[in-house]
Amino acid sequence: MLKKFLINTIKYLFFIYVFFLFLEVIIYKKISKPNNRYYVQFDWFDNVQHNSQILALGNSRTWVQLNPLIVADSTQKSCEIIACDGQDATLVYYKFKNYLINNSLPEILVIQYDANFYGMGGEMYGSKNWSAGYFMNRIQFGNAKTYSGYKYYYQFMPLFGIDTKTRIKILKNHIVGNDSLFEMRRGYFPNYDFFNGKWLTDKRINMDAKINPHYDSILNFAVKNKIKVILLTPPYSKVTTDNSKEYSKQLKVNYRQLCNKYSLEFKWIDHHENKLYSDSSNFYNHLHLNSKGSFLYSKIVASKLKSIFNINN
Repeated sequence: MLKKFLINTIKYLFFIYVFFLFLEVIIYKKISKPNNRYYVQFDWFDNVQHNSQILALGNSRTWVQLNPLIVADSTQKSCEIIACDGQDATLVYYKFKNYLINNSLPEILVIQYDANFYGMGGEMYGSKNWSAGYFMNRIQFGNAKTYSGYKYYYQFMPLFGIDTKTRIKILKNHIVGNDSLFEMRRGYFPNYDFFNGKWLTDKRINMDAKINPHYDSILNFAVKNKIKVILLTPPYSKVTTDNSKEYSKQLKVNYRQLCNKYSLEFKWIDHHENKLYSDSSNFYNHLHLNSKGSFLYSKIVASKLKSIFNINN
């Protein structure tokens, strides 16, 4: 009885997978057409020349929180974001290299410096990060395909790669994504939600001394090409930071090691202990500011960047 049940279950699952794989082939053909490019993870800059003076590199803790339009207005320098949701520096390094194929070198790199981006976040396309962005060539992987973390067969996993609502949109020839919206915001996508859940938490942030080699590659590239580097530590909620005393210490230790390694005193804008972040109305979860908090944070960062540029000039 059990054997029969297992056989039927395997048949059933196989049938489902074949069905979705067939569906994926259709979707893949549709999104490959020039008039229906699937925009995801803010890769709208790949085939255009922006030549921004300031590039902000990071993950969601950059593109949800730092408004490049505010930075540009304050510093009078064009600014945009290159980021990838839920990733460490590995994939963003390749996205940065792809950007440079069609764009000139920036004057300034504002690099996210925190536990979520500095260290190793696991295999680049590991099962913990399955999403539409990492499958079926829906972003311009470019040189990232040479990285050992990229697996060709990932693009044929439609059960994990895309949600039903998006499938329907693509099958109906609806363009998924909005070029003008991405262009207008320069890679910034705020979250308008309010904090939901318990503000008091035992959540803590951990960071060790090990650096992601691609974070190192970004710094090395910047130093060799005389690009000014500014390290930016985005906020966590104050209650999370209070639980993470070792994280605060390790940030300082790792920063000093970076400066010693490159024989440079990198500018560091450290926001992980600002009093502003004791207010839950500025967050939508403990790791991310909402649009209200983002506005305040962006104003402060923009002002500090302006001061740095004025001093250097």
